[in-house]
Amino acid sequence: MKRLLLSASALLVAVTVSSVAHAAPGINMAWTDCRSDGGLSNRIFACTTNSGSNVMVVSFVAPAGVTGMSGNELVVDVITTTSPLPAWWQLKNAAGNCRPTSLSVNFVPPATLINCIDPWQGQASGGLGNYTQVAPGGGWTIPGAVEAQHARMVIAIATPAPGPIDADVEYYSGNIVISNTKTVGTNSCAGCSDPVCIVLNSVKITQGIGVGDFTLSTPVTANSNMVTFQGTGADCNAVPVRNTTWGAVKSLYR
Repeated sequence: MKRLLLSASALLVAVTVSSVAHAAPGINMAWTDCRSDGGLSNRIFACTTNSGSNVMVVSFVAPAGVTGMSGNELVVDVITTTSPLPAWWQLKNAAGNCRPTSLSVNFVPPATLINCIDPWQGQASGGLGNYTQVAPGGGWTIPGAVEAQHARMVIAIATPAPGPIDADVEYYSGNIVISNTKTVGTNSCAGCSDPVCIVLNSVKITQGIGVGDFTLSTPVTANSNMVTFQGTGADCNAVPVRNTTWGAVKSLYR
């Protein structure tokens, strides 16, 4: 049974779900759906069209003590099989990149949402803070052998209506969308068929100033924070450790 508790001071919905099996706090990512709703670990794309897109769904199981979630901050790493990073995965809107507008985020939950709970209730906003191959000020640790084939995205999500969420429940966070533009034809970008590993490095559950945030960086179950594109091949275990320098990104969305 689902019981929705509407905070008197906020629109963010806290959900108690007695029918969903309890799980340890952690993070999940899957193609198309939340993990608990049947989301897939691998995505195969034939690379024969410029239409359509590939959607990764981020979710998390909250720890106890979240009394006023104001948003999420996501760190996601991409490692390709070939080096340097193929043109198809040059997704940042910068001069010289092949597909600068092919990466986006949104907060529209899958229509098949059943076990994974949407805490935003249409109130979330935010976007892609960065997609880069250059280590930020805090740096990151990554084997030199794969540095040229690695990129990191940072995403910020916020709600104007902070509220409590329950522990041991899987919550939907957001969608990461990779479009198929410039896959074939004139000015197409090479590397679509390259196997890629994509790792959700961390989810920070933000709260108001002085309340305290929670950072989750372990999967709910083994490898549930990892997905592959075009099958296995890239080394998921080569991802760099989580970087905690978030000031610039937070200032854009909070």
